[in-house]
Amino acid sequence: MQRLLSLAVIAIATLGAVTAISMAKLPPPLAKHQKLACGAHGNACEVGGRHYNIATPVGDGPFPVVLFFHGSKQSGDKMMSRTGLVDLFIKRGYAFVAPTALNVRYASGPGTGWLNNNSGKREGRDDFEFVQDVLDDIAARFDIDAQRILVAGQSNGAIFSWYLACGDVDARLRHFAAHGGTPGVKYFSRCDESALDFSFIHAHGLADHVVPARGGYRKNGDWEYHSPEKLISGLAGKANCRFERQDTVGPYQKTTHKTCNSQHEYSVAFYDGGHGIPRHWPDLILDWFEAFEPAANG
Repeated sequence: MQRLLSLAVIAIATLGAVTAISMAKLPPPLAKHQKLACGAHGNACEVGGRHYNIATPVGDGPFPVVLFFHGSKQSGDKMMSRTGLVDLFIKRGYAFVAPTALNVRYASGPGTGWLNNNSGKREGRDDFEFVQDVLDDIAARFDIDAQRILVAGQSNGAIFSWYLACGDVDARLRHFAAHGGTPGVKYFSRCDESALDFSFIHAHGLADHVVPARGGYRKNGDWEYHSPEKLISGLAGKANCRFERQDTVGPYQKTTHKTCNSQHEYSVAFYDGGHGIPRHWPDLILDWFEAFEPAANG
């Protein structure tokens, strides 16, 4: 009998260990989203004949907003299907808004993309106006806080974020976070005329082979990209920033320019990674944003 009891104890302990290991391998539970009239994957919202997607946390708002601009040949709807990314923002209490670009011409063929020029206009389309339409529409339809908006962008969307910031497109947009995309050297000049009424953080993987982290031409490419480090230091110089700080923030080596005439700050953060969005990027930019906007913590 004692031997049977010992075997039973061993079996239970083994089962418990296996269960613990299995649970450890399970992905984290999905964040809970509110059911909205539109905005979920497969059910985009329409404004001005164009589309955007939105997700908000369960609970009472108003929610601060991450206005996310996708990369080349992507869409707001595709972004909503990337629940691992979207949920990182939802769990922090943010509404996630993802507009969809129209088609542009690439060497490899047509695909969606944001206009990367100083006016935001080309051939009858106006991407800057579309952004303002989206801002007006989400403020009217959803329980969001239009005074707490963080603009975020990846790749082509990151490049567009630079144009949005330096173009002084909308007074509601004062905080920008770009990842893995800088404007072309020959096609970007609006920061020369900007009032610099914004703060900016640019993150970039040092192994990025699509948009080089130090600027210049990518391999076999004919497009010269700005250096993110020089762009940020250029903003700091124009704003007469008088303090520079070096920090290690998780995997990032971050340089921050502060005490500026504009009352804003400008940061660049490098890490050992490539062109894709890493899992730690949302926390980096949300922590940075909440240092300016403490009410965003809820």
